[in-house]
Amino acid sequence: MLFIFTFLLKKLNVYAKLKKTEVQNMKNIKFKLATEQDCGTILFFIKSLADYEKMSDDVIADEATLREWIFERKKAEVIFALNDEGKEVGFALFFHNFSTFLG
Repeated sequence: MLFIFTFLLKKLNVYAKLKKTEVQNMKNIKFKLATEQDCGTILFFIKSLADYEKMSDDVIADEATLREWIFERKKAEVIFALNDEGKEVGFALFFHNFSTFLG
């Protein structure tokens, strides 16, 4: 899991936005599950990743859509990586699929 967050931090260029000392002090990365109040932060990370991938025009999600599908319908979950000050510096959005072939 830490590898995934390290990868996302680099992909989203978070390291470049943090001061060198902040990155060095991120020895105790903590994780938290997103809540409904985090929809804006989730959308920020989605748009940041899309921007990095030069796919910003493909993002049609908005906070209402994320709220519905993640928190009301419970079709996905989001976990954040937090720095030592408790600020979100990475995220993973994951969803469960069920294979009818595999059972």
